[in-house]
Amino acid sequence: MTEPTRYPGQPIELPLDPWLYDCLPMHGCEVCEALARQRNAALKSGDTWTAYRAASEIRDHRNHSVAAVHEVTCSPDQP
Repeated sequence: MTEPTRYPGQPIELPLDPWLYDCLPMHGCEVCEALARQRNAALKSGDTWTAYRAASEIRDHRNHSVAAVHEVTCSPDQP
């Protein structure tokens, strides 16, 4: 007997939703801008995991490296 075929063909790779990469880095924050460059380079090269991680870090970044920009652009109830 031969080994049964488990898949009829190659597995299908579904694209990830674009909202996973959607984030706005804070203008003037060196960390956010570096992460945005990393995300853009990863998207260009097709490395979706690195792009997702960089976008996630931008969304989660709260301690911006430019304190003056943070004080001017964030309201008191916004981190």
